[in-house]
Amino acid sequence: MSESNVTITANAKVITYNIAYNLDDGQTTEDNPVSYDVTSATITLKNPTKTGYTFVGWSGTGLTGNTNTTVSIARGSTGDREYTANWSINSYNLTINKTTGINTVTGDGLHEYNSSITASCTMLAGYEFDKWTGDFTTETFAMPANNATMTANAKPIVYNITYSGIDGATFATANPTSYDITSATITLNNPTKANHLFVGWTEGTATFPVRLGQITNGSTEDKTFTAHFLEILTFNLSGGVPLVMHKCPAGSFMMGSPDDELGHQSNETYHKVTLTNDFYIGKFEVTQEQYYAVMESNPSNFTGDNSRPVEQVSYDDLTKANGFLAILNASFSSQLPDGYHFALPTEAQWEYACRAGTGTSLNNGTNITQKTGICDNLDKVGWYDKNSGNTTKPVGQKLPNAWGLYDMHGNVYEWCRDGFADYTSQEENPIGVNSNDNYVNRGGSGENPASNCRSAFRNYQWKRVAVGFIGFRVALVKD
Repeated sequence: MSESNVTITANAKVITYNIAYNLDDGQTTEDNPVSYDVTSATITLKNPTKTGYTFVGWSGTGLTGNTNTTVSIARGSTGDREYTANWSINSYNLTINKTTGINTVTGDGLHEYNSSITASCTMLAGYEFDKWTGDFTTETFAMPANNATMTANAKPIVYNITYSGIDGATFATANPTSYDITSATITLNNPTKANHLFVGWTEGTATFPVRLGQITNGSTEDKTFTAHFLEILTFNLSGGVPLVMHKCPAGSFMMGSPDDELGHQSNETYHKVTLTNDFYIGKFEVTQEQYYAVMESNPSNFTGDNSRPVEQVSYDDLTKANGFLAILNASFSSQLPDGYHFALPTEAQWEYACRAGTGTSLNNGTNITQKTGICDNLDKVGWYDKNSGNTTKPVGQKLPNAWGLYDMHGNVYEWCRDGFADYTSQEENPIGVNSNDNYVNRGGSGENPASNCRSAFRNYQWKRVAVGFIGFRVALVKD
């Protein structure tokens, strides 16, 4: 110690304390301080933000819990500090719209931010998925930090239409080759073909044509249509008078009538018959003009118009050695298809040709409505006692059947090749007895009630008798 007074000063310095933060990828608009000392003014922490999350609060030094949204470090505080930002993940709404053709969608609703989402949809019949549009164009994505909208888009499936059986045929207007579920009902245009009669379309594996080929609105499959034609043969008789024959394709049908058919007779046993050979049959009943062109005579009772059917011809007149059929065969022997000759149709051939695929009592797909009296259904296709005036009528004035054959109902009965007898058990190419004096005639006539003009009705007459209202229709059959 010196002999004089001494003065010294003790100097202190402020301790700097650290402030550490764990923001878990959050951020603040301005940085919070990372240090302070006892002299620092009160510090209030700035709260952070984070995409897709809501700030819950701070936890850390001197704090209770983790929901402290206002945190201050008061002036005069001491000590290092550490704070952690706490978050809750946000959910956002995904709206999925759908266009026509979409049935259901999945994946819409609330989803947590950044969660993986797979959107999907199911289709209505006739549609296929096209694409996603809107905020997302793929089916798999991460949910953004906002509400989002997307749309499932569908498009109609295009179905193919193919055609067969149209070689050599022409169309006034081409038929479509495709369609979709939104297409209006399509009615096919029918083809034409020289020396053939278009009789209808079959669809897919159907075995019998329907005259109208149609695809209804709302259909949802590929379509295949087959056009069916019947060959037409024309033989020019003396004087250029045409004899027109329509081909009838081999096939099976139910011959006779069911027990509950109005007018059913006990000799009309309902049974299946198969005709294994194609044959041809006259478009019309043989007219007086045609008969005269072959025989140079006209035995008819109802004259005055030579386009009326010939009548007052007996079975023997037609089938004898110098009869109508023999002369016809001799005249056209070189023009006939190989293995064919002119003949009367068998009873089975006649009914098969008359029905042309129908199973009703009339060949226009309808039934008689009463056995006697006026029958509107029959009036469309035939002459009978209520519309004929008790006389024959020129052929071809009523509607034809599906195979283009006229007057199969009424006008005149038509001779068949068969002798009259009960049906036999023969199912293929049946023909009745030929030693019987009574031979079958079919179709009814203008003097008969509706019941006698049914497709199944059977009549007979002595083969040597020639009476009014019995004529015939010529066939061209296999030898």
